[in-house]
Amino acid sequence: MSFLYFNTARQNDNALGKLAKDLKEANLQEIQSDVLSHRVASLKEGKIDQEGEKKMNVLLEKYRKKAVEEGIEKGLAQGMQQGLEKGLEQGLQLGLEKGLEKGQNRLALLVGHLLNAGRMDDLKRVSYDEDYREKLLKEFGL
Repeated sequence: MSFLYFNTARQNDNALGKLAKDLKEANLQEIQSDVLSHRVASLKEGKIDQEGEKKMNVLLEKYRKKAVEEGIEKGLAQGMQQGLEKGLEQGLQLGLEKGLEKGQNRLALLVGHLLNAGRMDDLKRVSYDEDYREKLLKEFGL
């Protein structure tokens, strides 16, 4: 389906100018085109083309359904994207929280083992030496 836009502001004294004037004219007696004059008169008098109306309704319904389907598809796509983003965000947050909790628990257990063994120098060193901390975590099976 194609649409034609017609600028009725320019009403020159040629065929297009006369058509522009006719298209803007509200008074049927002033419309110069016989075809346009009769069609406007039949529409104003309620003599609607039944077949044309049916065809137009079928087309309108077709385009309405297409617009609804496109809207649903677009809405689903946006919803899925937002859901994935929110899920990833929540998953990352939960993973970080769990990882931090696990790390804290491992460190607390290591501190407990070192205290019980009286290894105060090792306890001090694990507070700043990451490699040594990892070595001791392995040593105690943590």
